[in-house]
Amino acid sequence: MTPSSSATNHPISDYVFQDIDFQDTYKLSTKILTEDKDHKPSICIFSDRDQPHILSVPRQLPCGHRACRACLEVQRLLSNGEFCCPNNDVNPNQGCAEKITPERCYNDKCAEREMNQFPVRCKHYKVDQPTNSCNWIGRLVDYRNAHLPQCPIGKTDYLTKENQYLKKQVQILRALPSNEQEDDQSPEINQLRESIDELKTTITSKEHQISKLETTLKHSEEKHSEQISAFEAELSDCQSEIAAFKLHFQDLSGGSDNTQTKPAAAAAKPGPSRVTTGQTPQKKRSVSPAGISRSRNWTFNYVTAIKNADDRVVSEPFTLGHYDYRLLFKYNRFSEASLYLQVMGGDKDAVWPCEESLSLALKAQSPDGASPKHDISQTLHLANAPVMSRSRPGKSPDTANAAVGFAKFCSERHLTLSRGGARQEVLYLDENSQITLSVSPATERSRDCYGHVYQVIPGSIGLYWPVTEYSRKDGQYSSPSDGVAISPKFYTSAGGYCFRLKLDTQSSMNAGSIYTGVSAFLVESNNDDKVKWPMAGNLSVTLVDRNPRSAGKDITVNLPIAFDKPSTTSHHMGAGSKTSKEINFYPRMSVWKDGGGSDLSKPVYRYNDTVLVTAYFVPK
Repeated sequence: MTPSSSATNHPISDYVFQDIDFQDTYKLSTKILTEDKDHKPSICIFSDRDQPHILSVPRQLPCGHRACRACLEVQRLLSNGEFCCPNNDVNPNQGCAEKITPERCYNDKCAEREMNQFPVRCKHYKVDQPTNSCNWIGRLVDYRNAHLPQCPIGKTDYLTKENQYLKKQVQILRALPSNEQEDDQSPEINQLRESIDELKTTITSKEHQISKLETTLKHSEEKHSEQISAFEAELSDCQSEIAAFKLHFQDLSGGSDNTQTKPAAAAAKPGPSRVTTGQTPQKKRSVSPAGISRSRNWTFNYVTAIKNADDRVVSEPFTLGHYDYRLLFKYNRFSEASLYLQVMGGDKDAVWPCEESLSLALKAQSPDGASPKHDISQTLHLANAPVMSRSRPGKSPDTANAAVGFAKFCSERHLTLSRGGARQEVLYLDENSQITLSVSPATERSRDCYGHVYQVIPGSIGLYWPVTEYSRKDGQYSSPSDGVAISPKFYTSAGGYCFRLKLDTQSSMNAGSIYTGVSAFLVESNNDDKVKWPMAGNLSVTLVDRNPRSAGKDITVNLPIAFDKPSTTSHHMGAGSKTSKEINFYPRMSVWKDGGGSDLSKPVYRYNDTVLVTAYFVPK
């Protein structure tokens, strides 16, 4: 326990307090407060200089200052009932030395109600250790009364300190002087014995809880050790399969790299999927002797597909290796064609999240001189894609993975040249106006240590937002109108609320801040009549560190949001409107230049003039 006053070294647990329990004496540091404002009126005047703590059961002194009820009791015991309001670092230069007596102090219920609503973060939150961190955020009253004894990181320490406190109380109660002239059966003695019995029962219960927590921790460590051993064994098996595949490839090619392999497997039919999302299609898997599935082709009539350019053409699910996928093709009139891939499921040997690398190709069809080297191909490294697009899918359509791929896969010019056109051009339509898209395992791995930024189909759950051409938005070389970026729409959950994010470098700069501001605004959607209103919570917004070697130094803020049901007249700012308050997000200087220098340990937030922003909803 920390001392309650800078003027004494006596811990609070050395004393017995009437009607004061351990929760009142457990001091909470002001570091857990998340809002950036002056909290001095909420700090106990008897706090330590280096560790100011938040008021617990605040009492107002005759001079108007506030102190914890337990801290006042400590001062009364140490000074035999006569002490004055201190003049210290928490209460500096006030010239207040008014004498304090218990009958002149009263409980400040108004301050207590206001403080109970303060937003706080768990004291065990650690930015640099996400695996050993508690990310709980909520009200101070919920943190004090509910989260502290249940925190997955700190509950063992909390219960241990509470047990020590209760044991000390028992020792002090036993050491109290007894009056030999009093009857052993007097009400005071009986009440004292009952208090000791209750404390003994509470201590036994707490010791049992601590024992269970220690046992659970030991089992967890053993389980993790077994998982690591299993992963190492699986890695060894994968390396053996790769070696076997290389030998098999040499046998098929006769030892020459110029010999072409056999044609790919039969094409999958286009059209909507008839397989429930997350379930393995009921068909036989085609796997090579080395354990790697062959490539798959998808052929469909291109003329029919572009009759309605707003609709996506979706392939039937197909299998490659241990995973099931499907393709989504979209033709954007007078622009580029888009190609996305969606992970549908996997067999019992599939490892999640999926980290396969796949080559997506548009096959050349011209018979006069066209060869595989004319194929339009791009490699999709799922290991560098957002987790929401490669995790294990659920068993319902609402939990389907987001489709990830390339919004600009190929130019529309390649898809408008048919036979009878310019003969010198490589053609990608056959005589029946069909195109063929191919998917195959990629032998290459990502060489870019700063990661790829792929496009995710707008409207996905959660936000994955590559902000491209960032130099036009950083406020240094552009007009104020270029300093604002608006994100695609995203949903808080399947059938949930719809949002967009707004990044603003100009307004924060003009306000004298060096930070880029972030805010959110609610977007009307078809779900508005089905969800509950009003809604409240936080958006966890992250500027992603693109350099995996810097131990993931992401910049994350919690953006408070509170909205009523949107309407066409809700354009005012503030809670209950369509637009949230703007908060500081990240220092503008951290993205002024592209990263990727010689120091591989530094974070890289901007690369190829692109920053990556993610967001997800945390309900209140």
